[in-house]
Amino acid sequence: MSPLDDHAPTRKVAHHARSWGAELLASVVALTVLAVFVVAFFLPAVGGGPASPRAQCSNNLKQLGLAMQIYRDEFGTYPPAYVADEHGRPQHSWRVLLLPYLGERKLYDEYDFREAWDGPHNRKLLAKMPDLYKCPGDKSNHKFTTNYVAVLGDRTAWPINRRRESNEISDGMSNTILLVEAVNAGIPWMAPRDLDFELLDFKVSSTTGYGPSSAHSTDGANVLLYDGHTMFLRSATKPDTLRALLTVDGGEEPGRIPK
Repeated sequence: MSPLDDHAPTRKVAHHARSWGAELLASVVALTVLAVFVVAFFLPAVGGGPASPRAQCSNNLKQLGLAMQIYRDEFGTYPPAYVADEHGRPQHSWRVLLLPYLGERKLYDEYDFREAWDGPHNRKLLAKMPDLYKCPGDKSNHKFTTNYVAVLGDRTAWPINRRRESNEISDGMSNTILLVEAVNAGIPWMAPRDLDFELLDFKVSSTTGYGPSSAHSTDGANVLLYDGHTMFLRSATKPDTLRALLTVDGGEEPGRIPK
Protein backbone atom coordinates (compact mmCIF):
# COMPACT_ATOMS: atom_id res chain seq x y z
CA MET A 1 0.00 0.00 0.00
CA SER A 2 1.33 3.43 -0.88
CA PRO A 3 2.27 5.68 2.07
CA LEU A 4 -0.01 8.27 0.49
CA ASP A 5 -3.09 6.06 0.56
CA ASP A 6 -4.49 7.60 3.73
CA HIS A 7 -5.13 10.78 1.77
CA ALA A 8 -6.43 9.18 -1.43
CA PRO A 9 -9.84 10.50 -2.56
CA THR A 10 -11.47 7.17 -1.81
CA ARG A 11 -10.31 7.42 1.79
CA LYS A 12 -11.74 10.84 2.53
CA VAL A 13 -14.83 9.40 4.21
CA ALA A 14 -12.61 7.39 6.52
CA HIS A 15 -10.44 10.41 7.11
CA HIS A 16 -13.49 12.34 8.32
CA ALA A 17 -14.74 9.46 10.44
CA ARG A 18 -12.20 9.99 13.18
CA SER A 19 -12.86 9.03 16.75
CA TRP A 20 -14.33 11.50 19.21
CA GLY A 21 -10.92 11.81 20.81
CA ALA A 22 -9.27 12.73 17.51
CA GLU A 23 -11.95 15.34 16.83
CA LEU A 24 -11.38 16.78 20.29
CA LEU A 25 -7.65 16.91 19.55
CA ALA A 26 -8.34 18.78 16.32
CA SER A 27 -10.40 21.34 18.24
CA VAL A 28 -7.65 21.78 20.81
CA VAL A 29 -5.13 22.14 17.99
CA ALA A 30 -7.16 24.89 16.35
CA LEU A 31 -7.42 26.77 19.64
CA THR A 32 -3.70 26.31 20.26
CA VAL A 33 -2.79 27.66 16.84
CA LEU A 34 -5.11 30.60 17.37
CA ALA A 35 -3.57 31.30 20.77
CA VAL A 36 -0.06 31.16 19.33
CA PHE A 37 -1.11 33.57 16.60
CA VAL A 38 -2.63 36.02 19.07
CA VAL A 39 0.41 35.96 21.32
CA ALA A 40 2.91 36.15 18.46
CA PHE A 41 1.06 38.91 16.65
CA PHE A 42 -0.01 41.17 19.47
CA LEU A 43 2.85 40.98 21.97
CA PRO A 44 5.23 43.04 19.79
CA ALA A 45 2.63 45.81 19.80
CA VAL A 46 2.99 46.15 23.56
CA GLY A 47 6.57 47.26 23.02
CA GLY A 48 5.47 50.26 20.96
CA GLY A 49 4.00 49.42 17.58
CA PRO A 50 2.88 46.52 15.38
CA ALA A 51 5.22 43.72 14.41
CA SER A 52 7.29 44.30 11.31
CA PRO A 53 6.41 42.37 8.12
CA ARG A 54 9.58 40.32 8.64
CA ALA A 55 8.47 39.35 12.17
CA GLN A 56 4.92 38.61 11.02
CA CYS A 57 6.30 36.47 8.20
CA SER A 58 8.43 34.56 10.71
CA ASN A 59 5.34 34.03 12.88
CA ASN A 60 3.46 32.62 9.88
CA LEU A 61 6.22 30.08 9.32
CA LYS A 62 6.28 29.14 13.01
CA GLN A 63 2.54 28.46 12.94
CA LEU A 64 2.93 26.32 9.83
CA GLY A 65 5.65 24.43 11.66
CA LEU A 66 3.40 23.93 14.69
CA ALA A 67 0.61 22.59 12.46
CA MET A 68 3.05 20.15 10.85
CA GLN A 69 4.16 18.90 14.26
CA ILE A 70 0.54 18.22 15.21
CA TYR A 71 -0.06 16.50 11.87
CA ARG A 72 2.96 14.31 12.58
CA ASP A 73 1.61 13.47 16.04
CA GLU A 74 -1.59 12.20 14.43
CA PHE A 75 -0.21 10.37 11.39
CA GLY A 76 3.29 9.47 12.53
CA THR A 77 5.02 11.42 9.74
CA TYR A 78 5.01 14.86 8.21
CA PRO A 79 2.59 15.38 5.30
CA PRO A 80 3.69 14.30 1.84
CA ALA A 81 4.64 16.99 -0.63
CA TYR A 82 1.50 16.12 -2.57
CA VAL A 83 -1.15 13.47 -3.08
CA ALA A 84 -1.06 11.90 -6.54
CA ASP A 85 -3.74 10.20 -8.61
CA GLU A 86 -3.56 6.59 -9.77
CA HIS A 87 -1.25 7.65 -12.60
CA GLY A 88 1.20 9.38 -10.28
CA ARG A 89 0.15 12.90 -11.26
CA PRO A 90 0.18 15.43 -8.40
CA GLN A 91 -3.37 16.41 -7.43
CA HIS A 92 -3.43 17.88 -3.91
CA SER A 93 -0.86 19.95 -2.01
CA TRP A 94 0.48 19.59 1.52
CA ARG A 95 -0.97 23.06 2.09
CA VAL A 96 -4.47 21.61 1.68
CA LEU A 97 -3.70 18.64 3.94
CA LEU A 98 -2.57 21.04 6.66
CA LEU A 99 -5.81 23.06 6.75
CA PRO A 100 -7.48 21.25 9.71
CA TYR A 101 -4.42 22.00 11.84
CA LEU A 102 -4.52 25.69 11.02
CA GLY A 103 -8.06 26.24 12.29
CA GLU A 104 -9.41 25.83 8.74
CA ARG A 105 -11.44 22.62 9.13
CA LYS A 106 -14.46 24.13 7.37
CA LEU A 107 -12.39 25.03 4.31
CA TYR A 108 -10.83 21.57 4.32
CA ASP A 109 -14.29 19.98 4.38
CA GLU A 110 -15.29 22.09 1.37
CA TYR A 111 -12.36 20.75 -0.63
CA ASP A 112 -13.22 17.80 -2.90
CA PHE A 113 -10.44 15.20 -3.12
CA ARG A 114 -12.30 13.47 -5.94
CA GLU A 115 -11.17 16.14 -8.39
CA ALA A 116 -7.87 17.92 -8.94
CA TRP A 117 -6.99 21.08 -7.01
CA ASP A 118 -8.01 23.19 -10.02
CA GLY A 119 -11.17 21.22 -10.82
CA PRO A 120 -14.51 23.02 -11.34
CA HIS A 121 -15.42 22.90 -7.64
CA ASN A 122 -12.02 23.30 -5.98
CA ARG A 123 -10.94 26.27 -8.06
CA LYS A 124 -13.71 28.26 -6.40
CA LEU A 125 -11.87 27.86 -3.09
CA LEU A 126 -8.72 29.66 -4.27
CA ALA A 127 -10.15 32.97 -3.08
CA LYS A 128 -10.41 31.55 0.46
CA MET A 129 -6.65 31.30 0.90
CA PRO A 130 -5.76 31.43 4.61
CA ASP A 131 -3.77 34.52 5.58
CA LEU A 132 -1.01 32.29 6.92
CA TYR A 133 -0.05 31.27 3.39
CA LYS A 134 0.77 34.85 2.37
CA CYS A 135 3.64 36.99 3.61
CA PRO A 136 2.15 40.24 4.99
CA GLY A 137 4.89 42.16 3.17
CA ASP A 138 3.81 40.87 -0.24
CA LYS A 139 1.79 43.68 -1.82
CA SER A 140 1.90 42.27 -5.35
CA ASN A 141 -1.18 41.69 -7.47
CA HIS A 142 -0.53 37.94 -7.59
CA LYS A 143 -3.70 36.93 -5.81
CA PHE A 144 -4.02 33.58 -4.11
CA THR A 145 -0.35 32.63 -4.62
CA THR A 146 1.63 31.49 -1.60
CA ASN A 147 4.94 32.77 -0.27
CA TYR A 148 5.68 29.59 1.69
CA VAL A 149 6.99 26.63 -0.24
CA ALA A 150 8.81 23.35 0.19
CA VAL A 151 11.93 22.32 -1.70
CA LEU A 152 11.38 18.91 -3.26
CA GLY A 153 14.16 16.42 -3.80
CA ASP A 154 15.53 13.04 -2.77
CA ARG A 155 17.84 14.61 -0.19
CA THR A 156 15.58 17.37 1.08
CA ALA A 157 12.87 17.37 3.76
CA TRP A 158 10.36 16.66 0.98
CA PRO A 159 11.20 13.57 -1.11
CA ILE A 160 8.97 12.96 -4.10
CA ASN A 161 6.42 10.13 -3.91
CA ARG A 162 7.00 9.34 -0.24
CA ARG A 163 7.08 10.87 3.22
CA ARG A 164 10.22 11.82 5.09
CA GLU A 165 10.72 10.02 8.41
CA SER A 166 12.15 12.04 11.28
CA ASN A 167 14.93 9.52 11.88
CA GLU A 168 16.25 10.26 8.40
CA ILE A 169 17.26 13.79 9.42
CA SER A 170 20.80 12.81 10.29
CA ASP A 171 22.13 16.34 9.77
CA GLY A 172 20.05 17.45 12.76
CA MET A 173 16.67 19.12 13.10
CA SER A 174 18.23 22.53 13.76
CA ASN A 175 20.40 22.26 10.63
CA THR A 176 17.71 21.28 8.13
CA ILE A 177 15.23 23.55 6.35
CA LEU A 178 11.59 22.49 6.23
CA LEU A 179 10.06 25.50 4.42
CA VAL A 180 11.33 28.65 2.74
CA GLU A 181 9.65 31.90 1.88
CA ALA A 182 9.81 32.81 -1.78
CA VAL A 183 8.50 35.82 -3.65
CA ASN A 184 7.47 35.61 -7.31
CA ALA A 185 7.38 31.81 -7.27
CA GLY A 186 3.89 32.09 -8.78
CA ILE A 187 2.46 29.04 -7.01
CA PRO A 188 -1.29 29.09 -6.23
CA TRP A 189 -1.69 28.09 -2.62
CA MET A 190 -3.68 24.92 -3.42
CA ALA A 191 -1.42 23.80 -6.28
CA PRO A 192 0.57 20.59 -5.66
CA ARG A 193 3.69 22.41 -6.78
CA ASP A 194 6.78 23.66 -4.96
CA LEU A 195 10.44 24.30 -5.75
CA ASP A 196 12.70 21.62 -7.25
CA PHE A 197 16.07 21.19 -5.53
CA GLU A 198 17.74 20.37 -8.83
CA LEU A 199 16.60 23.68 -10.36
CA LEU A 200 17.52 26.01 -7.49
CA ASP A 201 20.13 28.70 -8.06
CA PHE A 202 21.13 28.40 -4.35
CA LYS A 203 21.06 32.14 -3.88
CA VAL A 204 19.25 33.89 -1.06
CA SER A 205 17.21 36.87 -2.30
CA SER A 206 17.04 35.18 -5.68
CA THR A 207 15.29 37.24 -8.35
CA THR A 208 14.29 34.16 -10.34
CA GLY A 209 11.65 32.94 -7.88
CA TYR A 210 13.68 29.72 -7.59
CA GLY A 211 15.26 30.19 -4.21
CA PRO A 212 14.59 31.77 -0.81
CA SER A 213 13.53 35.38 -1.29
CA SER A 214 11.39 37.90 0.51
CA ALA A 215 8.78 40.55 -0.15
CA HIS A 216 9.75 42.41 3.02
CA SER A 217 13.54 42.51 2.64
CA THR A 218 16.10 42.73 -0.13
CA ASP A 219 18.80 41.45 2.21
CA GLY A 220 17.52 37.98 2.98
CA ALA A 221 14.58 35.67 3.59
CA ASN A 222 12.99 33.67 6.40
CA VAL A 223 13.18 29.89 6.51
CA LEU A 224 11.56 27.35 8.84
CA LEU A 225 13.78 24.66 10.31
CA TYR A 226 12.72 21.12 11.20
CA ASP A 227 12.90 21.88 14.92
CA GLY A 228 10.20 24.57 14.56
CA HIS A 229 12.49 27.58 14.76
CA THR A 230 12.84 30.18 12.04
CA MET A 231 16.03 31.70 10.70
CA PHE A 232 16.62 34.82 8.62
CA LEU A 233 19.15 33.94 5.92
CA ARG A 234 21.08 36.93 4.66
CA SER A 235 21.70 37.49 0.97
CA ALA A 236 25.40 36.96 1.67
CA THR A 237 24.76 33.31 2.61
CA LYS A 238 27.04 31.11 0.53
CA PRO A 239 25.44 28.65 -1.93
CA ASP A 240 27.21 25.73 -0.20
CA THR A 241 25.70 26.79 3.13
CA LEU A 242 22.19 26.93 1.67
CA ARG A 243 22.69 23.56 -0.01
CA ALA A 244 23.81 22.05 3.31
CA LEU A 245 20.77 23.45 5.12
CA LEU A 246 18.40 22.03 2.50
CA THR A 247 19.71 18.46 2.62
CA VAL A 248 18.88 16.04 5.42
CA ASP A 249 21.70 13.52 5.41
CA GLY A 250 24.76 14.94 3.67
CA GLY A 251 26.81 15.30 6.80
CA GLU A 252 27.78 18.80 5.68
CA GLU A 253 28.59 21.54 8.10
CA PRO A 254 26.29 24.47 7.26
CA GLY A 255 29.20 26.79 8.02
CA ARG A 256 29.04 30.34 9.19
CA ILE A 257 25.72 31.97 8.35
CA PRO A 258 25.95 35.76 7.95
CA LYS A 259 24.08 37.67 10.65
